[in-house]
Amino acid sequence: MACWQWCRRTCVCFLDNEERQTIAIDKEIQRILRKQKKRERREIKVLLLGTGESGKTTFIRQMRIIHGRGFSEEERRDYAKLIYQNIFTAVKAMTRAMITLRLPYAYPENEMYDRWVQDVDVSVTQLDRGNVDAIRRLWADPGLRVCYSRRSEYQLLDSTEYYMTNLDRISAPDYIPTAQDVLRVRFPTTGIHDYSFTVEKITLR
Repeated sequence: MACWQWCRRTCVCFLDNEERQTIAIDKEIQRILRKQKKRERREIKVLLLGTGESGKTTFIRQMRIIHGRGFSEEERRDYAKLIYQNIFTAVKAMTRAMITLRLPYAYPENEMYDRWVQDVDVSVTQLDRGNVDAIRRLWADPGLRVCYSRRSEYQLLDSTEYYMTNLDRISAPDYIPTAQDVLRVRFPTTGIHDYSFTVEKITLR
């Protein structure tokens, strides 16, 4: 063995620069392949499949918060408009269900706020004071609460009560979504998305 190593070192000395470079490149490729193979042994690939609103994206966000780097303040700011849109989507769904389920408002003046909310484009990017007041009045109406209690009879976001309960905080001018706010956001996702998390030195991807 020692003789072979001596012979190998001696032979290399007689190689020209191009041949030495080829050997060096080959060694580097082998090193990279060994490193990649070692990394792949610590990586588990997971494919999440499911129907719409089955919680796939929520699970990914949850793993990112618990095991990943979480969400930066700037990233959380970007979720604010989605949260506003979730709130209007929920309120509109409940006011439409009031008609379908033939439920009256306890306070007749809330019929006006109902129409007001229906006229708002759901793709809002902010919550103005007038809209917040209308939403607050509707949510406080016992008739709408009955409608909410019958949410199994129509489609309504799971995060509705959470966002309604936190409406004052969310409507503040300096609002920055918390990790919990981000976790509860619902929005449609399409295509394939790749995320990586490290759990006890094992990479899930």
